[in-house]
Amino acid sequence: MFQRKLLAGAVSAALAVPAAATAEWEWEANGYFKNETAFFTRDGYTIGQANKFRNPTNEENDAGDLLKFENSVRVFANGYGDTASIHLDLNLINNGKGVDRYRGHRNYSQQDYLRELYVDYPLEVGEDRTIDLRLGKQQVVWGTADGIKLLDIINPTDFREFNQNTFEDSRIPVWMINAETAVGDTGNVQFIVSQNKPNLFPGLTDDGDEGHPFIVKGVDSITGRVNGFLNVAPALGQTAAAFGNFAAAFTLTDLDMDITNGAQGLFNSGMPTGNIIGGEVEYQTVIGPNGFFGRSPNLEGVFGNTFTVMDFINGTTPFCVGGPFAVSQLPNQITAADASTATFVGTNASGTSNGCTDLLNQVAQRTDTNQVVGGIPYGGNDDTTNLVTANFDATKPDNTFEYMSNASYTTFDTFNGAKARYRTDYPGSTVPNAGFRYRGSVNNTFNFSLNYFYHFDANPSVSTHWEDQSGNRLTPFVTEANGLNFADPTNPQPTGQLVRTVRLCKSGNMALCDDGQVDSTFSSPLNPNTGAPNNPNVFTPLSDGPATLVFTETQHRIHSLGASFDTAVDTSFLGPIVLRGEFLYDKDVRVPVVDRSQLGIGNITEGLRPEKADFFKYVLGVDITVLTNLLISTQFIQFVNLDYVDDDKDTFTGADCAEANCGRYTGDPAILHLSNGLAKAEEFDNYVSLFFSKPFGEGQLGRFNNITIWEEGDGYWNRFDMEYSFTDELVVTAEWNHYFGSTDTTFGQMKNSSNVQVGFKYIFE
Repeated sequence: MFQRKLLAGAVSAALAVPAAATAEWEWEANGYFKNETAFFTRDGYTIGQANKFRNPTNEENDAGDLLKFENSVRVFANGYGDTASIHLDLNLINNGKGVDRYRGHRNYSQQDYLRELYVDYPLEVGEDRTIDLRLGKQQVVWGTADGIKLLDIINPTDFREFNQNTFEDSRIPVWMINAETAVGDTGNVQFIVSQNKPNLFPGLTDDGDEGHPFIVKGVDSITGRVNGFLNVAPALGQTAAAFGNFAAAFTLTDLDMDITNGAQGLFNSGMPTGNIIGGEVEYQTVIGPNGFFGRSPNLEGVFGNTFTVMDFINGTTPFCVGGPFAVSQLPNQITAADASTATFVGTNASGTSNGCTDLLNQVAQRTDTNQVVGGIPYGGNDDTTNLVTANFDATKPDNTFEYMSNASYTTFDTFNGAKARYRTDYPGSTVPNAGFRYRGSVNNTFNFSLNYFYHFDANPSVSTHWEDQSGNRLTPFVTEANGLNFADPTNPQPTGQLVRTVRLCKSGNMALCDDGQVDSTFSSPLNPNTGAPNNPNVFTPLSDGPATLVFTETQHRIHSLGASFDTAVDTSFLGPIVLRGEFLYDKDVRVPVVDRSQLGIGNITEGLRPEKADFFKYVLGVDITVLTNLLISTQFIQFVNLDYVDDDKDTFTGADCAEANCGRYTGDPAILHLSNGLAKAEEFDNYVSLFFSKPFGEGQLGRFNNITIWEEGDGYWNRFDMEYSFTDELVVTAEWNHYFGSTDTTFGQMKNSSNVQVGFKYIFE
């Protein structure tokens, strides 16, 4: 609270300093008008641009298409008094090709009207001590690495053009107290209390910023129309509803089971029971007053907790036996005419198309929402989100159902009609960040700094949880049942495998939701003859409204401890060589951890979650100047995850993993995506950069720069830029950004966002 009041009071006081400090001011103003026009240099969709998983209806980009048409007017005003000065930076900007919130003004972004406003004031605190105060909205630079930010953590960053903009432009100025004073002969200490604001990432919003050219895969996997879980979850809910409708009219013929003896123990192992009517087993649901959360009990009623998605694909479920349809297997769903014209043929093998894979694909991807077409209910996805294809291969998953191959069909009762919602829950800009930096020099040849910053991580994290329609949090829990093989639908046999079902507890007391407990939080079907529960281990959902998967974007406090150095070494061959380095230890950073075992059974909130990790990061650089004025700089950059997770064990059993949907690991937040196996991060993430800069032309009125960055995994970014001053007022610019290499790397994923940019700047006074 003290820091909050201090920051607010100091910023307010800063704006009153000019009047109090002096009565006479001298003012000067200047500025420029600038145009920047960019064009794509490659054909194809950028990440998240295609509006459908299959057969998108929007056109892809062609090389030469306009990427950006941005016009801006920048005005700088400076006032000078006897003891204080004031600086104002206004930024009027519009991008005619911008997507929604990236078109014009937006507070705390690269396109903020009020970019900077601060007062410089020397505060005398004694005969020999002056504290230089800069109060207001400003930028503070602690790190100077090429092409990558390490110690430069005071201001957040706007990534609207990925890493292309200069740091001066991409930094987001915030309100702060900036105080510096000299210490000894060569030292300087700086104290910062700053407003907290997050980095801005295109796509990290409820509408996904569809069409923005610089969305990364890690963001697209959250909010993207096709691959984002924000949209996948409702599509999965529609598919679950379709299967619920499928099960609602479902009966199995010639299945003669004795309820009283439990059919050789099958019912006692967790299989639901029903009434024997006319030689058939008809499954019904008896809703108790306090069941666990759910919407449809239909899938539980047809053995849904005894078979999985993979069993369905393998043709061993009552929905689809052996691959092709048979009227005797699905008497209430598929007519003889449907069966005779069906193209669903074959048996099954992972990676092949057969009757069951085609059926799943049809149910999930057809247009008709929850309608029964040709005897089959459809989920209405219309091939929009990345749910499933007719070629199912859980060994190399790249769509939702392949990642959830071990999910039981009763788990779809949990998903039935599910919705999704995106929220932001930030700590607020009045809860400040604070830190300090000490800079010193040894013999004026070895310069160094030490810094500490206690702050909210500018990179937001996104977590998920389930809620009911009233906004009450629902807790996922897992039950187990013995699997059944329906290859012979008249005589299902135990598989010897446990099938796990994800359910949602609504009581708030997990002890009441444990498997096998009989209490008011769930109920089971009643034996019509005795009135008692047939099986105390069977859970029956209430007829609640659909659950909502809530995505919450927020920030977390972290500690950042850093250091830097630079020194010059004279050599006889190359002349002076500058050696430099930056080092940073970050504590309690949130990173995505993927639990493929949990995700494999459909437990989304436990399968993808942010967890704490500490990082050590450093940059080592060498700078030389050759050929009179050609600056060459190279860097080695490494990020080390000190809490890296890579556990090739089944989460539930502890056994070594024998399939793809198993194990637990740290995900790569930049590229984690359905299309690449939910990419695993590197424990040691390495980069190498090479930078050139040289003036050219008469009077050295021009300059070119070129930086190339290579990252581990073979991703590359090359930026060439140049400018030339034709007159004191007119400057022309050109820039080429080329991304190449593996598309499952931070830079390589931007391949189709490669672009060339031209512009000019007219300076006025």
